[in-house]
Order: sequence, then structure tokens, then C-alpha cells
Amino acid sequence: MQTKINIKSLIKEYKPDFQKQLETLVKGFEETRLNESIKYSILDGGKRLRAILALITAEAVRKSKDKIELPKNPALGLALAVELVHCGSLIHDDLPCMDDDDLRRGKASNHKAFDEATALLAGDFLLCYPIEVLLNKTQDVDSFKLHQVSVEFTRAIRSMIAGQALDLELTGKEIHDIELLKKMQALKTGALLKSSIRLAAIIAEANKEQIEALSFFADNLGLAFQITDDILDVTGSTKDLGKTAGKDLNQNKFTFVKEYGLEQAKLIALKLIEEAKDKILDIGIYPDKLLTVADYVISRNN
Repeated sequence: MQTKINIKSLIKEYKPDFQKQLETLVKGFEETRLNESIKYSILDGGKRLRAILALITAEAVRKSKDKIELPKNPALGLALAVELVHCGSLIHDDLPCMDDDDLRRGKASNHKAFDEATALLAGDFLLCYPIEVLLNKTQDVDSFKLHQVSVEFTRAIRSMIAGQALDLELTGKEIHDIELLKKMQALKTGALLKSSIRLAAIIAEANKEQIEALSFFADNLGLAFQITDDILDVTGSTKDLGKTAGKDLNQNKFTFVKEYGLEQAKLIALKLIEEAKDKILDIGIYPDKLLTVADYVISRNN
């Protein structure tokens, strides 16, 4: 039976220690405008959800109910790398040539706080530096497995970029191809989130059945996460979201809400989460924290 774990307490338990790890990464950076831009986007704000998913997946595979001290968590390098890539992707998403948003995490977007050129370079840096972090910070993993993880992680970054390109290509067009919509979301949002879970499972030495089940869980979680984002764009406020609400409608984005309507989109997300949760039961892991995050994904307000 699932032990009831509160999402707020879960984030509170993991985020401060993880924040210290991020601060250590950039402590030695030179004081340049570019580096200040990088620090601006990675050190202030965000729930660190993808990083926490990596950490608790490793714990789940190791059947640990208790938090593993971060330096000893085998997925720490992956968690840091995923969070850095995510922050870089947000910088790029907000650029005028992309989704064009002046707000991110309740403060000025990177290109508004600095300038477009600096923001672009900061985002570029945060798409390549994480590979170095992954390799240097992943301990006690054999070279073959670390190579596999590095290749898959690089593919996830590439998929994320391809998803953003597809999103731009489809914006403003009247398209009703659901499989294309799922593909776009799996690339743009799902690939990086999936890597948090799947690669953490590999690093933590999960067996084949566990990796397959956790990969399914991650696929559904990623799609449900994006559908909920689509829903919140319609129902949420700019204050709660920390970014401009209503942009999908204004830009005529191809979303699940546009295609199915608000209520049906909610039902689709709920079904995805229920299927995801069922998949990771009885596979020999400690699933409770993952189940808590799954419930949170469709109940969040930002």
C-alpha cells in the first residue's frame, strides 16, 4: 500500500541539498556577464522536479524508503545534468524568436534581465556543459554503462531541440493529427523528463523489467505533464504560473486543449497517470515517492 507522501514535503526534503550541489558547480565560474546570466537562470527558482525524479528513481530501484545522502546517490550527476539542460531550454524557449515570454519563474526572463545575445549563449552553454557534469559526477558506474547513459542523454537533448522546432513549425496551422501532437510533446517535453527516470534506473542497476516499466511510467508522466501545462495556460494566472498565461491560445498553438477541449484533456491526463502508476507497482521497487510525483503532475497549479 502506498504511504502518503506530501509533494511539498518531498520537494522541501530534496531541493535545499540539491541547490547546494548546483551552487558548488558554478562557484568557480569567472565573473563575466555570460556567467552571471547562467547563474541567474539556474540558481534562483524552480521546483527541481526533474532532478528530484532522478534522485528518487535511483532510491526506488535500490528499495530505499529513506533519502540517500546526495553525494552517495548514484543518480546525482544525472540529476545535475538534467536540471542544467532544463534551465537552458527555458532560456531558449523564452526568446523572442521562440515562445517570446518576458517572465519565467516569476521574474524577468533571461533575455530581459540581460540581453538576447547573452541569453542565447547562456542557453547554448547549458545544453553542452551538462554532459561534462554527467561524466564527472557519476560515481561507481562501469564505463560501458556510463557510455550508454551519456549517449541516451545526448539523444534526449537532441530530441528536445527537435520537439521545439516541430512546435514552431506547427504553431498557427490548423492540424488535427493526434499522433503528430503526441510526437511533438514526447520530443519537446517528454524526452528530458524520461531521461531523468529511465537513465537513473539504469545507473541504479535496475533489471530489464524495471527499466521497461519505469520507461513506460516516464512516457506517460511526460505527456500528462505537458497536457497539464496546456490546461494551466488556459485556467491558470500569470502570478501562479510565473510566466504569461494564455499564450498558447494567443499564438494558436497545437495543444491537447485546442484539439479536445478542457475537460477531455483533463480526463486524458488523468488516464495517463493512472496507467503510469499501475505500471510501476509490483516490479520490486519502492514506488511511493514516484507515485506522489505522478499525482502532483496533474494536480499542480504551476
